Amino acid sequence: MQAILKYPKTEFEAEAAGETKFGIYNEDRDLAVYDWLFGDEPREQTLATKILNAADDIAYGVHDFEDGVWAGRIPLFRLVAERGTVPTNSWRPSSSTTSRNCFRPRRRLRLRSR
Repeated sequence: MQAILKYPKTEFEAEAAGETKFGIYNEDRDLAVYDWLFGDEPREQTLATKILNAADDIAYGVHDFEDGVWAGRIPLFRLVAERGTVPTNSWRPSSSTTSRNCFRPRRRLRLRSR
């Protein structure tokens, strides 16, 4: 349960440290849960929390990149040209693929230089 607490600080602790983000309000019930959750352990992010934060950042970054490509803001054709491979519109999964629909692109990919 500690892993889901991204900011293991109370509102007062964050304010005293000059920070704006905290995970626990200064309410009696919240503080009781905070004490129960951590007990005598150090009140810091766990390894699982750090992994979750990294995965979240990666997912947001990939999604933003995809949005940029589909909006035409990221010139994917340049990235492909530098790598030397060009995707085609006719690509389909091999016959050994168990689900024929799992790898089909949602949209047709058309690359052209400007």
